Amino acid sequence: MNILQMCLKIPDNEKKHFVRLVDKGRTDTFKFIVMDLVGNSIDNIQRRSHHKRFSMATCINLGLQTLEGISDLHALGYLHRDIKPQNFTVGLREKSETIFLLDFGIARRYTEKSSKAIRLPREIVRFLGTVRFASRNCHRSREQCRRDDLESWMYMVLEFTDCSALPWCRTVDRKVVCTQKEKLFSGTYTKHIASLPEEFRRVLHYINELGYQSTPDYEYISNLLKRGAARSNVDLTEKFDWIRSVDESESTDRSRSLKRIGSSHSGCKKLRSRKKSHAAYGDEDRSPPK
Repeated sequence: MNILQMCLKIPDNEKKHFVRLVDKGRTDTFKFIVMDLVGNSIDNIQRRSHHKRFSMATCINLGLQTLEGISDLHALGYLHRDIKPQNFTVGLREKSETIFLLDFGIARRYTEKSSKAIRLPREIVRFLGTVRFASRNCHRSREQCRRDDLESWMYMVLEFTDCSALPWCRTVDRKVVCTQKEKLFSGTYTKHIASLPEEFRRVLHYINELGYQSTPDYEYISNLLKRGAARSNVDLTEKFDWIRSVDESESTDRSRSLKRIGSSHSGCKKLRSRKKSHAAYGDEDRSPPK
């Protein structure tokens, strides 16, 4: 709630990835908030997509927009602490190509309200978030920082390339998952991850080098992704996969409709032609009056 209220006071270009707060209040039995309606989560879209993966153009564009949303949240002085595809959603109508960051239920301020200095880390912090995307610090019961949101973000971006890209995707044991995440950051890549543009691995290395008080260079990460796209001849001007799919489907439907109309028009012409032929044939065969 605090985050959405803060968004009301900042410039539009710094809150494009936050849903607009319309109203809030309370009744005798509950509190409520009203927000703009949004579409499906990225997780839901991916699970319904062909082969449960996105094209590289969509993967990188999703990475760029979600990174921007995380950067804007950090600029407000907050960590999300539960970055995952389920917490990003697409907009509706004129905002259908904008990605929104949701669910600030376990978000935490990492700066002091008055001085904006980084808060001192607590000694022990209970596990919060989702095992699949949680950072290694989260697994170790350590205080999280901006790096941890980026680590979770990177797991998410890797999963955009394939639903089973993360080696621990079917593992529930937290210790085993943490060990596998350590292997990833130490350079032990699966065949799939090794096949991705080199810049993905450079982002992993950069995130791993960040410290508790480090201010991430979001633009540097963004530029790495764009460079990887350029080197791989990926066209980032392409629309998201699900939008292109709808456009192609509508185009096919229009084409079929035009064919049906054309076929119907052709049939009418043939019918009129046959009627004329029959009429002419009947006149020739008719006997003259006696």
